[in-house]
Parts: sequence; C-alpha cells; structure tokens
Amino acid sequence: MKKPSRRGPSVSEKLESARANRYKVIHERNLLILALAKHAGFEAHLVKPAINQPGAGDDWIRVLCLHTPAGQLHWRLSPEDHADFKGLPTLKRSDWDGARAKEKAERLERLHTLARTVDAVDPQAEVLES
Repeated sequence: MKKPSRRGPSVSEKLESARANRYKVIHERNLLILALAKHAGFEAHLVKPAINQPGAGDDWIRVLCLHTPAGQLHWRLSPEDHADFKGLPTLKRSDWDGARAKEKAERLERLHTLARTVDAVDPQAEVLES
C-alpha cells in the first residue's frame, strides 16, 4: 500500500516558522520604541526588575522604560532583545511605577491623543493621513 503524500509543512516546521515570525515582530517593536525614544526625545533606559516585580526571578529579563508625557511605558525584554538596546543606559535601581499592561495601553492611547493634538496646533507638522 502506498503512503499518502505529505501536504504542506509539518507541525514542527509550522512551529519554527511561528517562532521566527514572533521574533521578527518583537524586533520591529523594539526598533519602533527606539525610534520613538530618539526622535521624540523621550528618556529611555533599561532596568533589571526589583525583587517584588514580575520577572524578577528571571536573570535574563531586562525591562525597557520609556518616559513620555503620557506616563512611563515599559516592556520586558528577552536575551534576544538585548542587542537592539545595547546603547541605552542600564539603571541599578528600578524606577518602575507599578503600571500593568492595562495602564500601559491607556498611556499609549493618551500619548497618541497628545501627538494628534500637537499636530493639530502645529502648522508645520506634516500629516500623512487623517
């Protein structure tokens, strides 16, 4: 009896592809955060989580902090992310303000609103789309 021919990628190939895509998306996020910090002039630095913070037991975790007019934004970084941020200072003590994902999302929304307000009052601002 003839074996049925294999159609499409195997489960392990799909998993490997998903991992590669995830890293690509995270790398693009990192580049966007760096561009925001650099071009908007926001303070950015890395910290190692304090003992009572999420991820504190993971030696490899660093947290990227970005200080904006809408409040502090933060992202956990894996070892693969560290190379993207090697030029940023690392603080010895965490200045994390305790905000969780929900607060970060609200702050990002507020930052977006603030940016639109600035564009509306700045006649020199270039608008790509409305």
